[in-house]
Amino acid sequence: GPQGSQTRLHSDVLHSFSWSYNVLGKKKWIFQVPFCHDEKNSHIFNEERRFEVIQHTGEAIFVPSAWKHEVVNLVETLSINHNWITSANIDQ
Repeated sequence: GPQGSQTRLHSDVLHSFSWSYNVLGKKKWIFQVPFCHDEKNSHIFNEERRFEVIQHTGEAIFVPSAWKHEVVNLVETLSINHNWITSANIDQ
């Protein structure tokens, strides 16, 4: 996609796993880690956790099932993406 094109915050279809390989270009990924409920450590897990990754040419990113993310093409970018479902996420 062209520089500045983006996908807004979303999780992938059917809570699938996915990977994205950058053939050419640079992307900024912003991940929102799903909440994890733990009675003993609820103060640790109740806050939203986000982090950013810059993906360069020749790098691949793995996106876990149900992880919300935004993606911005920082320069003109060509990438190959694949989504898949396993028994681990088919009932979500």
